[in-house]
Amino acid sequence: MYDALNTNSNNMFSSLYSIVLAFTLLYEGSESYSRDNLRYFLNLDIADGDLRSSNAKIYNDLYSDQSQYQLNIANSFWMQNDYGVNQDYLDLIEKYYNGQIAELDFSAEPESSRQEINDWIYDRTSEKIKDLLPRGSITSLTKFVLANAIYFKSEWVYEFDVDDMSEYPFTSLNGDEDEIDFMNMYNLDDVDFNYQEDDDYQLLELPYKGLSCAY
Repeated sequence: MYDALNTNSNNMFSSLYSIVLAFTLLYEGSESYSRDNLRYFLNLDIADGDLRSSNAKIYNDLYSDQSQYQLNIANSFWMQNDYGVNQDYLDLIEKYYNGQIAELDFSAEPESSRQEINDWIYDRTSEKIKDLLPRGSITSLTKFVLANAIYFKSEWVYEFDVDDMSEYPFTSLNGDEDEIDFMNMYNLDDVDFNYQEDDDYQLLELPYKGLSCAY
C-alpha cells in the first residue's frame, strides 16, 4: 500500500488507524464474497458486535482527555441523493463510528460535490489536508464516497533540540549520497526506545505526551 500511494518517492505520512478505520467502514457495508475478503484483509477474528463496540471504545478513549494533544477523526459517508442506501448501515456509521451522513448530487454536479467533500475534510483537519480528492476522482457515475481523515498534534515526551543538529551522510533509495542535518538526543541512558531494523528499513518509536501512541 505504501508503494502504491507514494508514487513520487517523497516523504509520506500515514495513519494505520485511519486506514484500518476506512476499510472497516467499507466492510460494514459489504456482504457475501466481498465481506469475507475484507474480513480476511483486516484480520478480523471477533464478532461484528464486538468489532463495533471496540471501535466505539477506542474512539471515546482517544477523545476522553485532549489536554495535552489535539485530535480530530473525520469519518463521513456521502451518497447520491436519489440512490437508496440501507438505513441500518447509515445508523451504524453514526452510532459506532461517529460518521457524518450527507447527500450530494454527483450525477448533475460532480465537481462541486468533490469540492464540498474536500472542504469538509480541510475544515476538520485544521486546514492541513487540502484537496484529498483530486480533480476527476468524482464523476457523474459516482454513487457514494466513504471519506476518512485524521488530524493529530502533540509534543514529544522527549524533544529534540532544534539547535543541536549535525551533518551526516544520507543515502537515498536511488543510491545518491548527500550531507544532511540530523537531529540528536543525549542524556537518555535510562530511557528505552522501541527500535527495529532489517535490510530494508530502520524503525524507531517516539512517544507523544498525554496519549499512549507513538510516531
